Amino acid sequence: MYLWDKGIRSRALGYSPSLLNRVKNRRLRVSDRLLARLLKYLTIDEFALLTSGRAPEVKEKLKRLRI
Repeated sequence: MYLWDKGIRSRALGYSPSLLNRVKNRRLRVSDRLLARLLKYLTIDEFALLTSGRAPEVKEKLKRLRI
C-alpha cells in the first residue's frame, strides 16, 4: 500500500490494474519480478523504515496481526 499511496500506478510497473488488485487483496502472490520493480521506487531510507517496523503503516499492520 505504501507505494500506491506514493502515487505509483500499475502501468508504471508494467502490470495491469486487475493483477495488482489481486496482489493487494492477497489473492495472488508477489512475484520476484514485481517485487524488484516495486523496490526500484523506494529510497534506501524508506526501505529501512518499512522493514524496521517503525513506519506508521507497518506498526498498524503489526498491531492488527498481534505480532
